[in-house]
Amino acid sequence: MVDKTIKTKNYYDEVWKNPERLNATEDLLLTGFHYGYYEHGIKDLFQAMYNMNDFVGRLLNLDKEKLGEILDVGCGVGSTSIYLAKKFPDNKFTGITLSPNEIKFAKKFIKFKNIDNFTVIEGDYLDTGFPDNYFDGVFALESVSYAQNKREFINEMHRILKPGGRLVVIDGFRKAIPSNSFMKQLYDFHYIARGGADLPELDSFKLILNEKDFKEIHIRDISKNIRGHFINLILDRLPNFLPILLKKYFKHRKQGSKELDHYDRNWLILDFFFGMTRICSYNSIVAVKKPNTAKSVNNLASEVASISPENITDSQKISCNN
Repeated sequence: MVDKTIKTKNYYDEVWKNPERLNATEDLLLTGFHYGYYEHGIKDLFQAMYNMNDFVGRLLNLDKEKLGEILDVGCGVGSTSIYLAKKFPDNKFTGITLSPNEIKFAKKFIKFKNIDNFTVIEGDYLDTGFPDNYFDGVFALESVSYAQNKREFINEMHRILKPGGRLVVIDGFRKAIPSNSFMKQLYDFHYIARGGADLPELDSFKLILNEKDFKEIHIRDISKNIRGHFINLILDRLPNFLPILLKKYFKHRKQGSKELDHYDRNWLILDFFFGMTRICSYNSIVAVKKPNTAKSVNNLASEVASISPENITDSQKISCNN
């Protein structure tokens, strides 16, 4: 494991030592640990959280077809996959995470919901160990930001997807930030405080998808759909946030990053700040791995070559003559 991977693992192990989460009920925890997706008819935060799970399912086309094998990369405690596995029992879900503590909770929730079509494993999604062309669908909900190398992430997802398989990514994406700016310093502070979450650059991410021969790439800015979640965050955390931020930020500048190597939920408000300044946006991306056309052409050529005159039946000759 590289240093950043270890940092991310330690961060999420720390998250799941948080007493607030440990003491929460299973139903409360299973709403998910991602932003809620607001659209017409969604009235509160919990509905929005579940609706984000449904949104993932829609992007995977689970409501229209049986895909088969689905991978949840950076699955956390498996909330989204548990929800989808219950709703779409004909599909098989696998989750992969770096954190043993998250796996412990995921297994608890799987048992609580009596799910038999979701399995969670410990591993690095940049090197999953799965065979080539294995999954019908892959989704990454707010987890690509933790990939040390975004190109390696796309390469691995392309490798493990079947031809025609669907990749769904929902995450924050950023623009390039001038290295000498205060905004860059604040972004780096946020990056450290969130366990090494470096948002991918949108244009660069799309370019790599194209280079890797993904097709039908659909990118949608859904920042407005998570705005309601930000409002809840601000109302809940802003009173204590500014003094904590200023204290930790200036202490960090003096002492370096070690002082920030622990979980603090207040840093999420900075997501809202970066969104308001248009440095970052929240997007959904759907991309399809190109079918193996070369293989299909070869198969067709083999079939044509196998049709010799002596192999044509009388009924086929009559059909041809007609």
